[in-house]
Amino acid sequence: MASSTVYRNGVKFYSVDVSAWVSSETDTHAIISWSASISFGDWYLWGVGLNVYVNGTHVRAIEGACTSRYQTVCACSGSVTVAKGATGRQVSFSASSYSATVNGYGGVGSTTTASGVVAVAGAGTPDAVTGAAARRVSDNQNTVSWTLASSASKPYSGLYVERSINGGEWSALVSLNAGATSYADSTTAADCFYRYRIRPYNGVHFGTWSETNYTYNTPAAPSKVEASRTGETGVALALTNESRTATATEIQRSADKSTVITTITIDGMATSASDNPGGGTFYYRARNVRGSLASAWSPWSSAVITMCPPAAPTLTSPVSSATVSKAHARVVFGWLHNPADGSAQTAAQLQYSVDGGATWTSVEVSGSAQRVEVANLWDINSTVTWRVRTKGAHAEWGPWSANSAFRVCQVPSVVFAEPSEGYVIRDLPVRVRLQYSDPSGKLASAVLTVKDSRGAEVCRIDMGTATVSDIAPVEWFPTNGERYVMAVTARSTSTLSASASRAVAVNYVLPCPAHLDIDPDPETGLVSLEVSVLDDPELAEVYHVDVFRVSETGRVELAKGVDAGHALTDRYAPLNVVYSYECVTYSGAGAANATSFPGKVCTPWWFFYFGDGDTQIARGKWNPDSSWASERPSRALEWFAGRSLPVLYDDGHIKRTGDVSLALTARSERMAFEHLVQTGGFCVMKTADGDVMHAAVDVSLDPADVERGWWGTVRASWQQIDGRVL
Repeated sequence: MASSTVYRNGVKFYSVDVSAWVSSETDTHAIISWSASISFGDWYLWGVGLNVYVNGTHVRAIEGACTSRYQTVCACSGSVTVAKGATGRQVSFSASSYSATVNGYGGVGSTTTASGVVAVAGAGTPDAVTGAAARRVSDNQNTVSWTLASSASKPYSGLYVERSINGGEWSALVSLNAGATSYADSTTAADCFYRYRIRPYNGVHFGTWSETNYTYNTPAAPSKVEASRTGETGVALALTNESRTATATEIQRSADKSTVITTITIDGMATSASDNPGGGTFYYRARNVRGSLASAWSPWSSAVITMCPPAAPTLTSPVSSATVSKAHARVVFGWLHNPADGSAQTAAQLQYSVDGGATWTSVEVSGSAQRVEVANLWDINSTVTWRVRTKGAHAEWGPWSANSAFRVCQVPSVVFAEPSEGYVIRDLPVRVRLQYSDPSGKLASAVLTVKDSRGAEVCRIDMGTATVSDIAPVEWFPTNGERYVMAVTARSTSTLSASASRAVAVNYVLPCPAHLDIDPDPETGLVSLEVSVLDDPELAEVYHVDVFRVSETGRVELAKGVDAGHALTDRYAPLNVVYSYECVTYSGAGAANATSFPGKVCTPWWFFYFGDGDTQIARGKWNPDSSWASERPSRALEWFAGRSLPVLYDDGHIKRTGDVSLALTARSERMAFEHLVQTGGFCVMKTADGDVMHAAVDVSLDPADVERGWWGTVRASWQQIDGRVL
């Protein structure tokens, strides 16, 4: 309590009294209560006022008047809340009077101040949270929880949460409000472990840390497994394994990287292991586990091969069901060593049997050789069964191969009985007769070929199982004076073959030549032909005649197998160019004699043959006003990045089109063109400069003065189309 008195004439005028004290407090604040008043002595009828301050802050002002001696006026009280500091401190308080006119009473005219201090303790430390715990939700989230220990007297201002990853330093994670009791951490990752700690603070002091348990996420998989052989059947495994959360490692073994043979579990995170799987080829893979959490499997290791007997060898020769010729003095047996452990062949054993496997004869082979020759002492038509087994680095033999078998046969023989040696062909057909002998089978097939003096094949006949065949002129027409070689290959049912050859010459009489009467018609473009035969007693009689047209477009057959006196019409002979006709006469023996005759059709007309059998004709005289185009419609040039020139694409199609002006001299000619269009415009077109083609034609007519002797002009637009040979 503090007091200050004012005297007048040696007598107490009035005094100011003030007191302050801590009425209540918490960890962070104190409540200071206070009271103040003015007390007069033997004086009255004065006005006065009072100001109260706590820690320099004005908290109250009050005025009053003294109306009787020894009266107390301006009495007041109150409280303030003060924040505590880190340490204790003194809080000041004071009360000051001032002169004031109150209710008509004059002021006291003098002032005084009473002041003092009150002690406030320093702030307290908040209590730590309890029950701090962490729980794994997934590889990407943990939940942290705790129980608050705050109270009204020991409140929290907030909470700090820190995290340690994989046993490392603590780092700030989050700051929470005072009432929080959990936090979801969604920044976690697989193959990591975490721990958390929480502490409260009250704005002045921090409480102690409360630490959680550890949480562990799914371990990472081993990145690599390397397997190597130790001893004969042992395997050493080296794992590239850097997981942070694994409590065990599982290792699987497989012979085919599909079917798991066994699983080995090793406590702790394994970086090495050993296995003894026995002999064979094996693959290994591994994964890390922690309780129910398991990583992915590592890739399979490369194959590790432990020592073991080889697999059954593969037999290569003689192939199964083969036929071995008795003419061969020795038979070569071959096989392929199939090691399961990769070791080279160190020995082999061949066995053969001629009684179906009841008894065997053995042939020993040392070293790595995978073939052996055995004398061919077996009887003709006997069946030899054989098998092989091999040995590698392992001490034991591998299994026998499957049995293979072959037959020992005599090679057949074949000779020409006909034609005889030095035979001269004077007539057709030519008879071929074979003599065939086969102790080990019968004739399965025979193929006869004929080659000319240059070695070119001119005839091939499949005789099948026959030993006699006649070669007809349609199969082979030999050239007079030429020499040929006949060859036959005969194949036995035993699969063995024999061959023979025979040289023959040709000397037969040619038939009489033909003559051809040629009568071209310039008005129709058709050519009439009549065949006659010239009589020559020194030549053979003509059996029949073939007629051909030969032009720049090729050789076209006009008549086949006709007699003398036969008449025919060539509808498609080219116009205004030289071509020829060829007549070929044939004798009864098949001999041929060809004669050639020039031909030419001179005309100013273009002709269009249409209708059934091209029997209708449209024609017009050519005017020197026409065009002709030949192009590749599907050709295209494509440009590609990185190439300085274009690439050509072309499917090979050709488009030929044209346009021609033709003069008409009669109404019938105009009507013929109209009929051509009505029937579709498809025709055989012959141009005045020698082209003959199938075409699609469209026409337009320009009429003219009939009295001048002509019927106008036809403009024919055409395009060549596909069709038969003309």
